[in-house]
Amino acid sequence: MFNFKGDAVLFLSGSFLLGLGFSGFGLLFNLYLKEVGFSESKIGFILALMSYVAVIMMFPAAFIVRKINVKPIIIVSVIFSCFGYLISAVTNIYFHIILGVVMTGIFSSFLPVLSGPLMMQMSTEPIRMHLFSTGFTISLASGILGNILAGNLPLFF
Repeated sequence: MFNFKGDAVLFLSGSFLLGLGFSGFGLLFNLYLKEVGFSESKIGFILALMSYVAVIMMFPAAFIVRKINVKPIIIVSVIFSCFGYLISAVTNIYFHIILGVVMTGIFSSFLPVLSGPLMMQMSTEPIRMHLFSTGFTISLASGILGNILAGNLPLFF
């Protein structure tokens, strides 16, 4: 096992929890939108909008990251991404869901942009490749696990 220390372990743990939560929420959010009665075209628009906003915001996020310390941006982006998801989840008003999805798209765009520079700061040359590989593996595995757990949630109720 690689000897990751301090911030690297926290970052990897946070990546796992975020991947687990966001992927599970994404699956349940799709089912929620269908249950509320939105048409498939509206559901598709909502989901695509979040992705489009995130992609468009990655360019400004990259410029912001160069000017400001990375750690506070990660904390703020996670908080506001979760808040955007919360706004979308507690209402069935289309406009409010759109606002929440746009907010989530804006702030979630910072996470992939920040992960590379942050891992560079937290590692030395000998372990850098292993940290990046472990981070990618954890993100992928937590996404799969989050979807599996959310998909099997009805079995527990």
